[in-house]
Amino acid sequence: MNSPRILGIGTANPPIRLTQEQSFHAAGYQSERIRRIFLNSDIEYRHFHFGGTLNREETSDQLNQRYLSGSVKTGCRAILNCLESAGTGVHDVDFLAVCTCTGYTCPDIGSRLIAHMGFRKNVQRASVVGLGCAGAIPTLQRATDFVRANPDRRALTLAVEICSACYYVDNTLETVVGNAICADGAAAFLLGEGEETDRTYPKIVDFETFLDTEQIEEVGLQHRNGKLRIVLGASIQHLAGPMIETALRQLLQRHGLSRSDIRFWVVHPGGRKVIDNVQKHFGMTDDQLSFSRIVLRNYGNMSSPTVMFVLDEVVRNGDPRPGDWGVMIALGPGNGGRGRAAQMVARMAFRPLLHVLQGARKTRSWADLKLLLRDRLFPATTTRANGEDPLPPLLFRMATAYWMSQAIYVAAKLGIADLLADGPQSFAALAVATRSDARSMFRLLRALSSVNVFSQEDTDCFALSRLSEALRSDVPGSLRAIVITVGEIHYQACGELLHSVRTGSTAFNQVFGTSLFEYLQQNVDASNAFNRGMTNLSSLLAYAVLLAYDFSGISSVVDVGGGEGEFLRRILELNPEVTGVVLDLPNSIGSANRALSDGGRCSYVAGNFFESVPEGADAYLLCGVVHDWDDDRAITVLRNCRKAMTKKSRALLVDMIVPDTNSASFSKLLDLNMMVMTGGRERTKAEFHALLDAANYRVTRIIPTMAPQSVIEAMPK
Repeated sequence: MNSPRILGIGTANPPIRLTQEQSFHAAGYQSERIRRIFLNSDIEYRHFHFGGTLNREETSDQLNQRYLSGSVKTGCRAILNCLESAGTGVHDVDFLAVCTCTGYTCPDIGSRLIAHMGFRKNVQRASVVGLGCAGAIPTLQRATDFVRANPDRRALTLAVEICSACYYVDNTLETVVGNAICADGAAAFLLGEGEETDRTYPKIVDFETFLDTEQIEEVGLQHRNGKLRIVLGASIQHLAGPMIETALRQLLQRHGLSRSDIRFWVVHPGGRKVIDNVQKHFGMTDDQLSFSRIVLRNYGNMSSPTVMFVLDEVVRNGDPRPGDWGVMIALGPGNGGRGRAAQMVARMAFRPLLHVLQGARKTRSWADLKLLLRDRLFPATTTRANGEDPLPPLLFRMATAYWMSQAIYVAAKLGIADLLADGPQSFAALAVATRSDARSMFRLLRALSSVNVFSQEDTDCFALSRLSEALRSDVPGSLRAIVITVGEIHYQACGELLHSVRTGSTAFNQVFGTSLFEYLQQNVDASNAFNRGMTNLSSLLAYAVLLAYDFSGISSVVDVGGGEGEFLRRILELNPEVTGVVLDLPNSIGSANRALSDGGRCSYVAGNFFESVPEGADAYLLCGVVHDWDDDRAITVLRNCRKAMTKKSRALLVDMIVPDTNSASFSKLLDLNMMVMTGGRERTKAEFHALLDAANYRVTRIIPTMAPQSVIEAMPK
């Protein structure tokens, strides 16, 4: 399917430009409480189509006439600016789509503009009304559909709003907020199949929408005494992030993208608190939402054209480059989240999701699952506050990232999070409890608090943050053990990355004189920390897999290299018809809890998967096994599984997939770690296909999960 390109962008505003203080007085308010709402909006200026003073006595006819006049004048200027930027004129436009919600007229605004501006008489047109702030994106979708159906033709989309024609002045909070942030403006995009210009305008790849019918009255326009009244319910600021998440997940998964692949977030600035909620929900940096805040500061919320203003800021000042991905996001009435991928993962199948949620509520799994959902869908934010010191160059911060990783390791090793579980403590008390130097303890905690790992409550007192909760030993999915493992043996081995790059051999062997798994068999403390870390990670990863992969129809599972069996345990808890076997080396199985063994549903087999695996199971699960090994040894493991399988058995590989694109991905850094630690590797989709083909399998499907890993399902040939 072809991807139309934006060929030109134009914006326009009425000439009246007021500060928030001026607009407060223009609206006729006198309350100091309302004045504070105006002045605390993060808005400096707004544009209006009225004579400098809002006439409270305007009739509905006068308001609609002002809407009509302002829409045609402002829309006309936006279109001219757009066509000028594209180096073309109105006679080259084949389709005009106009969205608006702040007034009504028949003939529509588009027809009036066609007559006023001299468009061709056979130009096709469409009107999109009543979608509020979200209107620009579905209007853009209509234009995109036209160009895809007619590749040699051009479509113009216009969003124009005169929000000041909807000013209904009363003292209710929802009305006051609308009057404090809404403004007038218009924006236009020209679409076609043209080549790139000197500006990097984006291609339009895909669209997604989500409508929450339960919240349909929270945002919009209502009639009151014959006039339109802007309604902005208080809940919108809290609902924005979750609504966007729902639409965004579907959009990204269709293109094999994750949020880390997105360079530009073109987010409609519905208001300061809406942006703050989106930033907190997605853990975005200030830089990622800077263009949205610039538009809010300089123009306010102009309803539908506002998000187009944000894209204009990105194109002009964001230095976009070919290959960058962006997402354009707007919310409107009904709290409908709408997203557009420009040049532009986790998929949750509906049936597995319901099955897991229903089962988890009845078991001890619920607390663990809530942790996964919270940290995946509502990640902790690490954004900078206003007034913080400027950061050093990015490359320098990247080169010194080990400062932070080792500081987190030391905090984990000393058990700081466990000591803070009951509440804040002074650095002196923590130093005594850990037998550490008091001043050094303060400096450690001060540094970690500066990046939100801990929280500095006052000069000498520190507390847990959301991030450091995961360093406690007693929480589901604790990261303490794996952080200690990473800070000790991984850290030492990574110091010899140069050796691996130069020689192609494993740095771990160079540092420790033996392979990782032989070292773990010889060192009990390191083995225990490693196994605890893998067990905690497996618990949360298992839920991500269960939410994505449907285990119905599977009666038996062999967890190949399953360690203490935590991954399999989660599968069995939520699938009571399944039995399982854990296969691993004796020191990896260790003192695994055999509670499920008593019921005959789970057994533990000490063995070596390079030699053989138990026979006859429906599914052979290899979670993080294949990436530990080079191709030859991975094929050996897979062939041993193949020998044990029936014709109807399947292999389920749970591993990260390296994207083919030149995009940021944790899998690419993990690949370096595998090179250093075991000589293993992360693989692309093509490499997984080749690997499994060599072991006499065919890949049947690859299913993304909420975690960075995917499930690669393969059947015997």
